[in-house]
Amino acid sequence: MATRDIKLNSTAKVGITNFLIRPEVMGGRVDFIYDKHEVSIRLPAEYDDEQASVVARITNGGAVTKVAISSLNIQVKTTGKIAVPVEMLSSRCNAYDIADEGLVEELDSRIFKYQHIANGAINVWLRCLRWKRNDWRVGRYGSSVGRYVDVSQVNLINRESDKKIWHGPLHFTAPGCTAISKECWEAVASSLKNNETSPVYYDLLFDSEAHLDAGEIKRALVEAAMATEIFIRTIVENRIPDNLNRNIKDYIGRISIRKVFESFLPEHLDSVQREVLSKDNNKLKSEILRLFEHRNTIMHSGVIDRLDRDLCSIHISNVKKLFAGLG
Repeated sequence: MATRDIKLNSTAKVGITNFLIRPEVMGGRVDFIYDKHEVSIRLPAEYDDEQASVVARITNGGAVTKVAISSLNIQVKTTGKIAVPVEMLSSRCNAYDIADEGLVEELDSRIFKYQHIANGAINVWLRCLRWKRNDWRVGRYGSSVGRYVDVSQVNLINRESDKKIWHGPLHFTAPGCTAISKECWEAVASSLKNNETSPVYYDLLFDSEAHLDAGEIKRALVEAAMATEIFIRTIVENRIPDNLNRNIKDYIGRISIRKVFESFLPEHLDSVQREVLSKDNNKLKSEILRLFEHRNTIMHSGVIDRLDRDLCSIHISNVKKLFAGLG
């Protein structure tokens, strides 16, 4: 049987719930490299786009202000070529009567591989969206803080003819509450194109908010404190001169966060940033230290008196003030 070497693209239509965008973001596309593969994520360009559908429009005085998206497309460019029978290039998808057992195994293996890559790429994209939009709810299903992708359907497409050769499953649900603006979308695209992903302290902060929403208060507080400590140490470490003695750098990395916060951080801040900490008789500074004390109590004993949702919410609010003021 005659065969032909072809290149494939992996594409999937991905279902989303409660994902809002501004009208000017319609048709938006993000291209970036993930796991050494070229990835493209595309929003619908029109309200009746067959490739990605819109389920609702929220209007204000007749003008469209927000668009609720129900699905979008993700494409992963595959590497290398695969030899397929010439008949498969013009036959129906998943032609088991033409493909031999070895080819079926190879195609199914590629489906699994590109599902995995698509899952990872979508989650990187969602984390970046949360970071740029500053909203922990983007891409989360309720209070979920685990993986955000459930496999449903992936297709392998002949890159030359755009014909579907093989298909398998991929689906994910990505609820969000705040609408993504064009400025935010472009910021995400720029960051991912430059291999800039969300800082881990933002990931931890958003996990903290999700756990608070789920009622896991102690865990939320610990994550908020972890996010704050990493944020503070990152500022200090990034501003330490390269020629500083290695032993001094190691010392700063080992000492308590309280000492770093009180003794080293102020030296690396400008006057406006120092004012953020000292305003209202050092109120924010005192609150951040109290957060660390509460974290230490939980870590050492597993319990803490008078910790409730309101107090944890105040701690998280103070962390966000610190990030905004010093970031």
